[in-house]
Amino acid sequence: MDDLRRTRDSINETIEASERKRQICTEEAKQWLMMVQTVEGDVNSLDHLGCSWNCWSTYRLGKRVAKMQNKVMKLQNKVPSSIVAQSNDPVREMPIAPMVVGQEPYIQKALSYLGDDTAGIIGIYGMAGVGKTTLLKRINNMIGRTMFDHVIFVVVSRTFDLMKLQQHIAKEVGLILEDDESEMSRGTAIFNFLKKRKFLLMLDDLWGLLDLVKVGIPQLQKFSSSEHKQKVIFTTRSLEVCGKMQASKIMKLECLKWEEAWSLFKLNAGEDTLSNSRIQSLAEVVAGECDGLPLALITVGLAMSTKKTPAEWQHAVTLLKSSRLAEISGMEDHDLFSLMRISYDSLRDDRMRECFLSCSLWSEDNNDIFKDNIIKAWLGIGLIDEFDDINETYSMGHSIIENLKAACLLEPGYAADRYVRMHHVIRDMALWIASDHGINKNKWLVQANTRQARAGEWNKSERVSLMNTQIEVLPDTCDCPNLMFLMLRENKHLKRIPTGLFPSMPVLKYLDLSGTGIQELPAEVGMLVNLQHLNISFTNITSLPSELGQLVKLKYLELESTWKLVEIPRGVISSLVMLRVLNLFDSYFADWNWPSEEEGVGLEEIECSTRLTAIGITVKDIPSLRRLLNFPNVSVHSLSIRELHGLTSLHLSPTILGSKKTRSLWNLILRGSDWLQELVMGDGVMSSPAWSLSHLESLWLGDLPKLEKIIWSGVMPHACLPNLRILTIVGCLCIKNVSWILQLPYLQELHVQSCKGMEQVIGHEASTSSSAGGGPTASFPSLKIIYLHDLENLVSICDNPLAFPSLERILVYECKVLKKLPLELQGAKKMRVILGGRKWWDRLEWRNQSTNSFFHSIFKELPVGYEPNFWSLFELK
Repeated sequence: MDDLRRTRDSINETIEASERKRQICTEEAKQWLMMVQTVEGDVNSLDHLGCSWNCWSTYRLGKRVAKMQNKVMKLQNKVPSSIVAQSNDPVREMPIAPMVVGQEPYIQKALSYLGDDTAGIIGIYGMAGVGKTTLLKRINNMIGRTMFDHVIFVVVSRTFDLMKLQQHIAKEVGLILEDDESEMSRGTAIFNFLKKRKFLLMLDDLWGLLDLVKVGIPQLQKFSSSEHKQKVIFTTRSLEVCGKMQASKIMKLECLKWEEAWSLFKLNAGEDTLSNSRIQSLAEVVAGECDGLPLALITVGLAMSTKKTPAEWQHAVTLLKSSRLAEISGMEDHDLFSLMRISYDSLRDDRMRECFLSCSLWSEDNNDIFKDNIIKAWLGIGLIDEFDDINETYSMGHSIIENLKAACLLEPGYAADRYVRMHHVIRDMALWIASDHGINKNKWLVQANTRQARAGEWNKSERVSLMNTQIEVLPDTCDCPNLMFLMLRENKHLKRIPTGLFPSMPVLKYLDLSGTGIQELPAEVGMLVNLQHLNISFTNITSLPSELGQLVKLKYLELESTWKLVEIPRGVISSLVMLRVLNLFDSYFADWNWPSEEEGVGLEEIECSTRLTAIGITVKDIPSLRRLLNFPNVSVHSLSIRELHGLTSLHLSPTILGSKKTRSLWNLILRGSDWLQELVMGDGVMSSPAWSLSHLESLWLGDLPKLEKIIWSGVMPHACLPNLRILTIVGCLCIKNVSWILQLPYLQELHVQSCKGMEQVIGHEASTSSSAGGGPTASFPSLKIIYLHDLENLVSICDNPLAFPSLERILVYECKVLKKLPLELQGAKKMRVILGGRKWWDRLEWRNQSTNSFFHSIFKELPVGYEPNFWSLFELK
């Protein structure tokens, strides 16, 4: 019996070793092992009789013993000829969470990529907790059994060891590697094993470039046949990693839509917990604060699953609205923020990390954040370098934003090239980090939906942000010895700043009062001697206090769209000896020709500001503009020209705007010139093709009641305005069409309002020539938004259908004779919504029923009595 046991143990060892090579035990071997197990049991039962095997053999104690000995001998002589065989299943099914929603479209896309012979490396990226690992496991479990000889699943992680990674891959395919083998030797062994085999390498949680050659992975061919299919698919939090890995197919895993998110939250919170109707309504708010992030929905749902009273759920809502997710009872058992923080730790340097954290100062109610506002904040608190060229400064800022987007710490906003948004949970994580992991709760104080500013909460704060709240009154005084950053923007009900407030903020560097209802700055603003950035744009302020000149460290003064500003005292601007940027774009203040003996500021103060590098400005006459553009070392980034009295024809040509100073021009407004009949772009000289407003992104033509036409003289629209993104035409009563916009390849938004003479957006002649080839033409490759309001004589947008491959949103209001939209199914595949009145919609004429049915499905009726604006395109759902 001992020989039989040794044979059995040897066979078991062979089977165990073979399983690591994805081999399986044969049926013959299984049967033999079962018979050995039966015989061994019988032998053990005879053993209990007090006899040994030898005594049975020697004295032949009975027929039973002899029979058992015969069975043992037969089994020893019939050792199975085949012990193991190659498994027909190269895939080991992996365990996944039982409750997974919303991933089916991504799975189907990934499987299609795996079946695509041109896709060698496939990258899946997305923010922490979005479900990338779960998706990869599900793909593993769904792979066809005949697609690959080997499917290798490896978790790489942030601090991986190459030799351990090689060991893991070798184990997965059944290779034996010696402990003392070098990286090169291991890579060679893996390479020679895989080079003629079909394999899929699945790499989870990749944080940087992984040199597949060093690992031993054969070079993936751009075109692989099904007989020689070799693929790599990986997950990462960074789009940049996808680029470094040269992924031929890239897929971003997005957060869940509301229906899917609510379903996942309910599964984790429990139906019993949510059976109370009051709790369910609060639970919907809690789930909404998770913003579709699966890990947050699961974690918060489980933490709340034992909360059975509305009071507990209301407390959770309060905490979430205050960006204090980590304080919810039960969250201490979960490592949500620690897991997500790895993305923050992996940023390139401390400056990048500080830039990221500062994005959390925009409250979650302000979903879309204008990129330029973020960059202004970074400049104001000294996070990005200053350049003499404002374009270089903003280019650096945009580069940092793109890096944060690539790391999935910021997301694209409604207009991806101009806006970003921060996920609610990412914002909560950022504030948790900024508050020393929640230890110093008010170190960075960010509040929304509050009605009161509590001075006591500011005592230990370094940064305070109260944006778009219901606050009407600020504290008369407060003790804020550490406060460096105060953002009160968009508090429309805030009418005044108490005189005792600013003296209590001795180290304040950044102050943003833009969009508030204030009408004046208190003289005590002069006590903010460390202030570097002051923003009072979009306020009703009428004059600047002379004490503003005491801010000798001020570098950035923002006064954009101060429509009631009439006075800037002489000497204030010239006293700001550190001033780098002055922005009076679209301000009411435009009188720069004060006699020297009077009190108003003149252009000479700008000319004498030696550190000034960039301005936004409003002028009311061309001589002032010419003089301004002759100032040394000052570039104009935003220009408003208004109230050109008596002028019937305005020439914007190289003579006026040909200076190097306007190469940085981003925004141009021409408004309020009652006599202007024509706008001439260019000087008629074809020998000046290099002239262009190459950086201009936004052009506004407003309140020009006699303007009939825009003439292109010696220059074509696409050459003059190569980067124009936004065109707004308002109150131009005599313009009949704007056919020239067909030549703007990067135009994204078209706003036309209160132009009663407009009959067509694209005139008949231009429309006919653009579609001469037959069928819709891609005349607007980048156009995303069309906003048409109060165009009483608009008959059509265009005579013929146009292709709008990027178009997403249309709003039409008070355009009663517009009966056709130039849309076809194939030409507007990205359309999300059409907003308009019901009567107008019902009168529309369509080419066929299928077109009507499709666009009817995305039509949203504007409420009766509702006066729309541009933001209606995003607010109405």
